[in-house]
Amino acid sequence: MTVSIVWLIVGAVLLALEAMAIPGVGLLFAGLGAMVTGAAVEFGLVGEANHVLQTAVFLITTSAFAAMLWQKLKTWRLN
Repeated sequence: MTVSIVWLIVGAVLLALEAMAIPGVGLLFAGLGAMVTGAAVEFGLVGEANHVLQTAVFLITTSAFAAMLWQKLKTWRLN
């Protein structure tokens, strides 16, 4: 199993947990970050052996999704 597949599976699991088991914790952002990281590794934008860069991409994309979507989701849940 390649590293990109692992990232994509982790992303899918986090998204499923957010949707079904543990809503409101922020797993949505981490799931999206993991999916983007998996796609970046799959398309060769990040090397499979470069785990530090993969972690950095994951943290940066997770933070970016949180910054972009937090207020919109908060407003949407209150309506």
